[in-house]
Amino acid sequence: MQEHKLWFPKEAEYFEQAFPLGNGKIGAVLYGKTDTEQISLNEDTLWSGLPGQNPVPPHAKEAFHTARDLVMEGKYKEAQGLLEQQFSSSWTQVYLPLGNLLLNFGHQSPRHYRRELDLSTATATVSYEENGVGYHRSCFVSAPDNVLVMTIEADREQALSFFVSLAAKLDVSKTETEQDVWLQHGYCPSFGSAYLPEEQAFSYDKKGISFTQGIRVIADNKTVTEQGIAVENVTKATLLFSVSTSYNRESGLLDADCVSPVRRALNTNPNTLYQRHLEDYQALYCRTELNLTPKKDGRDTMTRLETFSGETGMHELLFHFGRYLTIASSREGSMATNLQGIWNEHLIPPWSSNYTVNINTEMNYWCTYPAHLEECFEPFEQLANNVMKQGAFTAGEYYDAPGIVSHHNLDLWCHTNPVGKQGSGCAVYAFWNLSSGWIGCMLYDSWLYHQNEEKLKTLIFPYLKEASRFYLSVMTEDEDGSLILAPSTSPENRFYVEGDMLAVSKWSTMSISILQDLFSAALECSQLLEDEELVPELTEALQKMKQPQIGSDGRLMEWDKEFAEQDPHHRHVSHLYGLYPGHSITKEETPELFEAVRSSLVTRGDEGTGWSLAWKLNLWAHLGDAEHALKILNMQFHLCPSDQKTVMTGGGSYPNLLGAHPPFQIDSNFGVTAGIANLLVQSRKEEIHLFPAKPSCWETGSAKGLLAYGGIVIDLTWDKDFHTAMLLSPGDTTVTVGFGAEKKEVFLKENTPCSFQWNTRE
Repeated sequence: MQEHKLWFPKEAEYFEQAFPLGNGKIGAVLYGKTDTEQISLNEDTLWSGLPGQNPVPPHAKEAFHTARDLVMEGKYKEAQGLLEQQFSSSWTQVYLPLGNLLLNFGHQSPRHYRRELDLSTATATVSYEENGVGYHRSCFVSAPDNVLVMTIEADREQALSFFVSLAAKLDVSKTETEQDVWLQHGYCPSFGSAYLPEEQAFSYDKKGISFTQGIRVIADNKTVTEQGIAVENVTKATLLFSVSTSYNRESGLLDADCVSPVRRALNTNPNTLYQRHLEDYQALYCRTELNLTPKKDGRDTMTRLETFSGETGMHELLFHFGRYLTIASSREGSMATNLQGIWNEHLIPPWSSNYTVNINTEMNYWCTYPAHLEECFEPFEQLANNVMKQGAFTAGEYYDAPGIVSHHNLDLWCHTNPVGKQGSGCAVYAFWNLSSGWIGCMLYDSWLYHQNEEKLKTLIFPYLKEASRFYLSVMTEDEDGSLILAPSTSPENRFYVEGDMLAVSKWSTMSISILQDLFSAALECSQLLEDEELVPELTEALQKMKQPQIGSDGRLMEWDKEFAEQDPHHRHVSHLYGLYPGHSITKEETPELFEAVRSSLVTRGDEGTGWSLAWKLNLWAHLGDAEHALKILNMQFHLCPSDQKTVMTGGGSYPNLLGAHPPFQIDSNFGVTAGIANLLVQSRKEEIHLFPAKPSCWETGSAKGLLAYGGIVIDLTWDKDFHTAMLLSPGDTTVTVGFGAEKKEVFLKENTPCSFQWNTRE
């Protein structure tokens, strides 16, 4: 019996108890209140700012080259100071909330209350009784019609009355009423910052992105006023909401019509909405299944979290919830998911609710292919396209280099410049120029799954080529003749040199690992497409590159020297990238580095933020340590209080299962989903490893529709005695299938199931 529902016996008091709904563009968080229902609203292109806001410090190029000379001389402190003062630039813009959809029912004494989110239908429901009348409402957000739909019913004739309105959090320029439709027009600030006092955080000196939002109520007795829509004495009503903005996804300009799409959505035939939504959603969601327990747990979600002690049903529920969130927040035509997915209530959100591309944005997309949701990767491809457009500017203006580069933050405008605004100590995050490399590695990984030659030619290879061109141009030789990227940092981590706490080093292991993967991918794709332009340089660079080093204590070194770490238990495990999600460290080919990763993880410890736990889960899975992976997975169910402020430890889940950094960040939800998939299936080139780290507590179960490299779909079933696998390939291919210590070469005929079984007791 699969776990597909979250439910609570009372309404949500705060965001982290409420239910997220979405279609990639519209984000909605439903509280399920009976007096005045609150639905927090977002639109994925609703950001502060305007195109072209990317100032460059006047001496950036000189600062970079001088800083490189300084680190090569061992003058780390001087190099860091120079980069902070003369290389860092303005912050990214802010992802903004639209406001709230409010429905005043006036029901203050509900009985028999139940609030439920059904992941299998992407529908939230609220039911209760008030004064002897039963009330029920259901809500979903349709991707085909770009509309939020709420159906409200009473079980007694004409017992339903309510008033619905929109409370915008941004400037409103005009409100319109027409028949049964209520429209509101507004715009975003032309500047925003999450790092200024609230009274200085936003500027409306120019109009930013324009928006139109609207509601329509379909009911027998309603009145449309300038304040909203009143419904009186009906039995059933259907509420429609839609929103659109002037942001043009293709051009990045503010020339899109934001009125017509809303009118069109609100005038959709309500009788077809649910069926169209369900067919669209379930075509994605129902591809994959996971069943880890013979029966469902009937307790409410809050109780299950409060008393959690390793129940496999919760593992299953978290996996399905991650898939649900992927479909709800990242669809073809939407923007990529940011730190909060698409769900943000705050005018000044943590870290601008931007794209933090030194781990968090990438982790958001770790599960899309393994969980067979490849269509949901398209917004990440669009993000990469935007980096292609803006990254050339940054490469030229900051480094005097060809190709493309981006740093640790992006926003809607694809601000590829280093942020920090000359802040003391900002180099620990701001001077990290490997995100363009990591994005390229993600694109290459998608190629290993889908083998789409058109995408290889039009996006993946052009991106790999331009990213490689940049790094090849700025790398330098170390004293031993090896190639390094100097200066380097290891994201957000620091070390001590002669009493000074620093972040800038000569080279870092993460820089090496990403560039090994990037250059290898670019070289392979060059050969596939018979493009020889960079082949000599890539070949030479891979031969000359510095290799990851093992320290005297057996750990993988994070920087070029065995510096004293500022925090030995730091949440980032960037230097372990080569094992996962990278490809350069494996047990078979680099056994010493493989064991050094294990030693590093042990020393780092198990505690961490939500996304840090998710990364460690995936690392332990790739180390083949099922029980340690299970320990980390169970830590994701640590129940975090909603009032916990920005901290760097103690991650877990909020009552609604959204990931707790804390505060809320969605990356851990997606990272955990990938981790659970990696416990059952791991892909390598021409190899598939089945059950590489299945926990012993998963005694009996099944999984359907997991995806491996080559687009191979895998179904698994297992019990104490037998493990069975069925593989289905989109084309003729031969793969090596590994199970435990065994490996077997298997020929897969196009679209023909291939099944085999192992006796695990032998």
